[in-house]
Amino acid sequence: KVFIFSGLSQICVIEGDSDKYRLIKKPAPDWSTSYPTFGVIHRDRLWVFGNANAPDLLYASVLGDQEDFQTVSSPTPAATDTQIFDVATGEGNGISGIFVFKNRLYITKKNTGLYQLNDQDLDPANWSITRVNSDFGIASPHAVAQIFDDVLLFNQEGSITSLAAAFQFGDIETADLFNKLGIERYFRQDVLGSALSAAQAIYYQNQKQIYFMYQSKGGIKNLGALPNRILVMDMLSGSSPRVTLTDKDTPLCIGLITDGDGIQKPAYGSYEGYIWE
Repeated sequence: KVFIFSGLSQICVIEGDSDKYRLIKKPAPDWSTSYPTFGVIHRDRLWVFGNANAPDLLYASVLGDQEDFQTVSSPTPAATDTQIFDVATGEGNGISGIFVFKNRLYITKKNTGLYQLNDQDLDPANWSITRVNSDFGIASPHAVAQIFDDVLLFNQEGSITSLAAAFQFGDIETADLFNKLGIERYFRQDVLGSALSAAQAIYYQNQKQIYFMYQSKGGIKNLGALPNRILVMDMLSGSSPRVTLTDKDTPLCIGLITDGDGIQKPAYGSYEGYIWE
């Protein structure tokens, strides 16, 4: 199944080899006028967030049925039932992203705050959410790239944070890759902060390259919150990554496509309506 989040309508799904999409079967009752904007699969559940009427709530589907956000057994909830978590209401301005790292689900808040779902107990009634860092968040739920034994996050300051370094050293400056490379000042001046919510990231495993997309302050003004530049970090260039920039054809969105040899390669959609490999 492919789940589609527009934020403007109910979550949709394309199933199997179908070429048509449909609404999910059992959305949560409070998704009648505002809808989730992002989701990930974790422990055989679909975890979603982003509906405007509940910005701090994290929803988990029924175990094994990623389209069911309604089933709750009565009078005693079952371990397989749908789950809803309040992620630190009063801290930050709603959930900004979720991602899975080393089989743990992490949640970030706007503008800062990293939280962890403690779901090791077999009974979800004993699950909880704790804050693990208050120094950074992510700019966008799409601005996460998992590489090697690490996760790189395009943060809310317009720089890149290494999650592994943040956990190991507990120092946000040490975990800031732009700071380590001596290019932090340039990118803080170049990145348009008001458009960070549209930042994107992917990892090109075959060439060990990380692609980050953002909108520059000198970008096309009528784009709204859309990227227009690609930053590439080449991890094959030695101990210090090589960083390059491109704004060719005004790239707006990026993803991975599989070539004839089975290798996933980057492709981006441009302002002129083309897809470039």
